[in-house]
Amino acid sequence: MNDRQGFQGLQGERVVREVRSVVILIIPGALLGVVCAGLALGTGEGGLASAQQRICCGVASVLAFCVGGLGIRRLVRCHETRPDGSAVADHDSPAAVVVPVPFSPSTSDGRLSEIEAKSRPRFSWPMRIFLFVLLFDVIFRTPSALVPWEEWAEKLDMAVMPERLPTRVEMAELAQRTPTKSNPAPLRNRILHTLDSMWDFIRPWPSSAARAKIGSWQDVGAFAYCWLCSRLEFAKECCGVNEGTWSMYAPTVSNEFSMARFKLLFEDGTQQTIRLSSDPPDLTRYSHWSTAKILYSEVEVRDSPHHRPGYCNLLAHRYPKNERDSPLRAILVYIVEYHLPPPRDDPVEFLRAQNGPPLNQVGPVFFVYDVKTRKGEEVTGWPDRDSSIRWALGALANVPLDLD
Repeated sequence: MNDRQGFQGLQGERVVREVRSVVILIIPGALLGVVCAGLALGTGEGGLASAQQRICCGVASVLAFCVGGLGIRRLVRCHETRPDGSAVADHDSPAAVVVPVPFSPSTSDGRLSEIEAKSRPRFSWPMRIFLFVLLFDVIFRTPSALVPWEEWAEKLDMAVMPERLPTRVEMAELAQRTPTKSNPAPLRNRILHTLDSMWDFIRPWPSSAARAKIGSWQDVGAFAYCWLCSRLEFAKECCGVNEGTWSMYAPTVSNEFSMARFKLLFEDGTQQTIRLSSDPPDLTRYSHWSTAKILYSEVEVRDSPHHRPGYCNLLAHRYPKNERDSPLRAILVYIVEYHLPPPRDDPVEFLRAQNGPPLNQVGPVFFVYDVKTRKGEEVTGWPDRDSSIRWALGALANVPLDLD
């Protein structure tokens, strides 16, 4: 191999590396720019609710197109040459220009030759991907918090998380289940079902249920936006770096807050009320230290069908009997609501008037947990005639509840 061929070989490798690096700039920048522009300019029932959200998507679209333009510029500069035949470097400075010198893979003492050292990129290929994903998430996180993408995903029947793995109790129950022809290995099939849901979750095209809800280009943009947001959330959950919701960037402020409360029902008909850590008896006297993780888990009990049975199971272990040694039979979950004080009202008096809270701020029972079977189900009030747990409790289900 002569010197000219060696030089061209190194330059060819450099061009290949640069082309691979700009792919992560051009394609994501163009796609995200088109999606954000469609959301900012589109109209319809599923569109953005406020001008602030439209402006945010417009800014995100401009930034995405700038990223794509930067990638195109780098790609063009990979093919530019100077009059002397040397390649133009990324930074137009004499030190960064690769000058053709006699080709030598390495020196006698094992060090890289000058041309090979200068043609090597600053960051390796995996590091470039990592830095792009990191910077993209840092920039994209703020505009994504301004858009109610979770509500859009619900309207489009999109899964924001894959199917969870079975718990230990469920695994033990599935292992004891009798195999059938249609289900010869219940436990294995349940785990494989989770793996199947992973593929359905990461694929970039909509499912059959979502395709039935997509009827316009704005719905296509909403699907792409929800897909990107939910997959980033899943990746951060797997890495343990999820930051949760950024309420400071919400389009408006809350004027009320609701949380779950629990009524323990024992075999002798007695009842006991259990409040969450964030539900103090006196709203004007509340402080806590080192309870952030507990509060995060308790807040999910109200809305999450997966957290709710787990927390009821925890209460069943904490309160197995009452003071009369009567065993715990069922746990009923209901909602209490608190209103936040308006700007011009006295906050202390406003909150003190809601201690309890008043009965008009107490909702009906919406979930019941059977302690014996360790299973729960959603109900519409109590006693619900369509509930299997209601008939399992017998006369105990007719005990009047004191929902305080």
